[in-house]
Amino acid sequence: MKYLVSLNTKKPPANIGNKALNLHRLWQKKYNIPKTYICTWDAYQDYQRLGESVLNTLTLDLERVIESDKSYAVRSSANIEDSTISSFAGQFTSLLNVRGVNQICHAVQSVWEAAQGEGVQVYLERSKNLTNGLLMAVIIQEMVTPVFSGVSFSRNPITGVEETIVEAVPGDGSQLVQSGITPLRWVSRWGAILEKPESDQLPPGVIEQIVQDTNRIAKLFRQDIDLEWVYDGKVLYWVQLRDITALAEEDIYSNRIAREMLPGAIKPLVWSVSVPIPTR
Repeated sequence: MKYLVSLNTKKPPANIGNKALNLHRLWQKKYNIPKTYICTWDAYQDYQRLGESVLNTLTLDLERVIESDKSYAVRSSANIEDSTISSFAGQFTSLLNVRGVNQICHAVQSVWEAAQGEGVQVYLERSKNLTNGLLMAVIIQEMVTPVFSGVSFSRNPITGVEETIVEAVPGDGSQLVQSGITPLRWVSRWGAILEKPESDQLPPGVIEQIVQDTNRIAKLFRQDIDLEWVYDGKVLYWVQLRDITALAEEDIYSNRIAREMLPGAIKPLVWSVSVPIPTR
């Protein structure tokens, strides 16, 4: 395959972008992630030079790995995304429930085209610390059908307090978007749950596992982190890892940060969607 690589490889190439590299770090440490392929940014560069003829090669690559009876999430993984300098949260395109080789190929093309959009170009101009050009790899990840989905933080991203925050919504999050339901929230500090919902709908042990894994992952990578997860009723999957310091880069509401996507969930999941993130 010229353009596609599996994430389940001992040493991934550098041309898969930061979001994919972070997922690979989780996989290396034996954490569950959905089955994932990456369209390298070589395809993006060739697309800039050669146009739609690149899609023919990509289609052949996809035909070797895509299962027709499964849905996929297609999302960005740029070289300058989810870094300690800049997160680019909500700037790039993500598409859910994409089925079939042709639709996935078109979805990848949509991610490429969005990377050249006006909003991204303005963001690039504002991000003075970015010295490299934009290179766009694309994650193609099997969808997980969640009983619950959510986010977790190894440190409170608003106050900076050393506490673990977990938020969850039932299913794919559509009730949150359509009906404005309040997410379930847990706060853990010093190994004890200090705050939890009145009605704890998650099975016993799942929140404890999320809290413990969030803290373990933060210690492994020696940084405060923001994680996204889905629980399918049996297995807890981790679908994104990001340095939490990137969340405070802009004077924006955190629902913009949540716009990217969870495989199986419709964002924003929340985390204080009406609370502005302080600048620094």
